[in-house]
Amino acid sequence: MTALAEYPVTLQQSTLLEENIYLREDDYKNALTFEDQIGYLRKQIDYLSGRYLALAEIANFSADKQSFDAWAQRQDLDSLLVEARVNNYLKDYNVSIGKYENLLKEIDDKIEDKKAVLEGVTGVVPGKDAISSDNLAGVVRDLEDEITHLTRQKTTMLNYIDAYYPGYKNSYERRSADSVVKGALAEAHVQEAAAFSAKIDSVYNNLVGEDGYIAHYEDLRNKVYSNLANVVYSSSRVVTEYHAHDVGLAITLVVSLLLGVLLGGVVAFIVGTTRLRAVAAAKEKEAASSNNGMAVIQGSASTKNEQRNARG
Repeated sequence: MTALAEYPVTLQQSTLLEENIYLREDDYKNALTFEDQIGYLRKQIDYLSGRYLALAEIANFSADKQSFDAWAQRQDLDSLLVEARVNNYLKDYNVSIGKYENLLKEIDDKIEDKKAVLEGVTGVVPGKDAISSDNLAGVVRDLEDEITHLTRQKTTMLNYIDAYYPGYKNSYERRSADSVVKGALAEAHVQEAAAFSAKIDSVYNNLVGEDGYIAHYEDLRNKVYSNLANVVYSSSRVVTEYHAHDVGLAITLVVSLLLGVLLGGVVAFIVGTTRLRAVAAAKEKEAASSNNGMAVIQGSASTKNEQRNARG
């Protein structure tokens, strides 16, 4: 019964999962942009902060939570994101620039198509059988917004390429046919981007390294569930206690579902057995009564036969 009541704790100990949710190596290393990598870092830090908070609520690990939060704040991911965008840093400039060059032609074609549609729409004169003026204004506004969005995408891509190949943007905008001159690679910019990448990787390593914050949290969590957890009994409830060093006691009440099911099964078995016994006894009584009736009928028949024989 004790082992059964301890099931909530033993189950928790056997199902402790890895806490690296958002920084899988393949996802992080293969991310196309620094923005994607920073996004993974932000999600993992937010998740881990919540886990530290939950642990601090049941054990004396507030100092660990504060230490982690202070470190996370110093990383200033918002500033890193701005730095990557303002300086047009690309994580893998060869892959990204090749992709951008292909997309630029597609974006140019879309912009021309939207402009042509816009010119056609604005040439419509509202009338009885034509589009209403209110609807016309909405269509025009949507087309203008789409053109603005596409133009902004095009400018961003050109700025990235131009940072690595100075003069590319001007050459593209003045191009004739498909001739675009790509100048010499800006080696200094490549080195700056590499240094920025090292800063991002430093944050990553501080999280996922052998002595990183994820491993540290998992050690604390394992200590709580494996070494500091005991089961005590309070009335019909199972109480799991987490002893944090020698400072206080935090108690989490766990209603033992498994114990309840077991007790319910025992009660059902007793009730069911009692009913079965009652039914069986009733059947036996009925059978006995039926047998007695048959015996009386048979006895009466025998007496009548004897009387007939005596008259004969």
